[in-house]
Amino acid sequence: MVSDIDTRLSYRTGWPILPALPVIHTDLDWSDYPDLQREIWAILINNQVDAASGVMICTRSNMGVPESDRKPTIFIIVGAQRDDEASRVQAVRDIKNLLQSRGIELAVELYANGQYIVDDSTFPIRSTDTDLLQWWELNIPLLVDTISPHNWLSIDFILRGSEKRPTVFISADDANDWPWWIETIPFLRDHIPPHIDIELKYMKHLDSGEDDVKLTGDKTIPTDDYECAIQMGASCGISGHPNSGVVGGFVKLEKDGRDLGHFALTNQHVLPKEVLTGEEEFTNSDGFKEHITDRPRLLPVVSPSDFDHNLKVQELEGRIESTKYLVDNEDEIRAWGERRQEIIIENSYNLVQLRRELGTVSSLMRNVGQIYEAELTTSMNEQFVRRWKESFVPGEVTQYPWVLDWGLIQFDRHIQPCTDIPESGENYENLISEYCSLEPRTNYNVVQYGRTSTWRQGVVSAAVSVLNSKNLRGKCSKDKTPGIPVLCHSIVVEKTNNAETKDPYTFLSPFDSGCWVFLNERVKNPQILGSGLGCNPGSRVSYMMPMDCIIRRIEDSTGAKVIEPRKGPPKAN
Repeated sequence: MVSDIDTRLSYRTGWPILPALPVIHTDLDWSDYPDLQREIWAILINNQVDAASGVMICTRSNMGVPESDRKPTIFIIVGAQRDDEASRVQAVRDIKNLLQSRGIELAVELYANGQYIVDDSTFPIRSTDTDLLQWWELNIPLLVDTISPHNWLSIDFILRGSEKRPTVFISADDANDWPWWIETIPFLRDHIPPHIDIELKYMKHLDSGEDDVKLTGDKTIPTDDYECAIQMGASCGISGHPNSGVVGGFVKLEKDGRDLGHFALTNQHVLPKEVLTGEEEFTNSDGFKEHITDRPRLLPVVSPSDFDHNLKVQELEGRIESTKYLVDNEDEIRAWGERRQEIIIENSYNLVQLRRELGTVSSLMRNVGQIYEAELTTSMNEQFVRRWKESFVPGEVTQYPWVLDWGLIQFDRHIQPCTDIPESGENYENLISEYCSLEPRTNYNVVQYGRTSTWRQGVVSAAVSVLNSKNLRGKCSKDKTPGIPVLCHSIVVEKTNNAETKDPYTFLSPFDSGCWVFLNERVKNPQILGSGLGCNPGSRVSYMMPMDCIIRRIEDSTGAKVIEPRKGPPKAN
């Protein structure tokens, strides 16, 4: 029988059953509950529970929960010096009884202080961690089979916190369901060595930019993106649809001796399948393939995407409104004192410039071409697997295919893409002509150029990640066939690399889907390692597909030869 007091995590006690971590914390005030705070303090004192940071009232809910469904919660961080789980349980029970006696509908959550501010930074598994790598590769089938009844999204194997604890990190849309906690996690705990942690966290979908506009914050694209030739890192999407991603780079095709020119390469989910295939879904024998027919090639592709364009327009309209207020409001003008005339002239000039900028953004044509080919499929990656088997005792992990999510954009005749590499602090030459294969169980220092993140550094982990193909199809997909486990490379940003950014722990940002990932080793002609798929804000892992597999699949699917970029020798770093 399930207890009504939530004690699933030793450091977190509550009533009723609490939402799985992570949660979004929104503060409220006590005005609707007079005298309740004083009575709760009395209960805490009676149970010798130290409320180090006071007694708060707030909502604590998973991302995506409607505001009307967010339950107000009494939230207490318990001081580390006097923290006892039994005391927490009794305090929660007493507060529960108080609330029920008053007919007050509030939840209760007590959180141990030492865990509330825990260091959740993530580090990659290194190629020298041979025992961890061998354990991971031999046990992936056990992990996948055990969690298969659940709606899981990803399994990562990473090092967590300042102690760099080896951790199996599972993300699931149904992490709030009780069977996880009374069956699955205890079973895994019995079969995983004690020095390896397990974390189960809630995640609705990979942050590939499919929704959750709030994740972008104030990161709007620059107005220059409207006026310059389309280039690597440019925002793109289908006209009339909110999905957004980036142009990773450009491939040049040749077919039957004819030069077909340059095509932009991005992800297929940026060119969404529910638009591309309409009511039809195409599924292969392994239950996982959605291929685009000739019909969708008429769908226009825009750059910037509709999402980014609307975000930019909203930003400029907001700035115009606030600047106009500064120019017209007499109280504001008087407050400027002797400088008021100077500031009026400055703000008037800014207002003219902003209106001109909005006119530019609103009037320029954004159509750049049509979809040429797009595919969400898998590859067995035979060459990688062969080298995998040669370097270690082979494990059953090699049965899983690798995910490939790619789309080609054919440009309109008037569009001339800029194939040079954007300006970089690394001083790369303006040339991208090579891609290379990755070696198994090898770390690579890498960089990517995304929608707003520009150049960002990371490390490819020696341990692959496992994704559930079902959750890569998109929330609007009508395909209800079961998913299969698919592999991809995982990339981690170590904490010190991007301290100046607002999201320093993630290699890819939302809406960076499709960006190219480069080997950060050569300042001349950087080699392409792969294409970005999405990121996991819980594990701090970003996911990458191998470029050599994508190139081979493009050639098989189109019947054309990729003549740029060409394949070069890999170099581990």
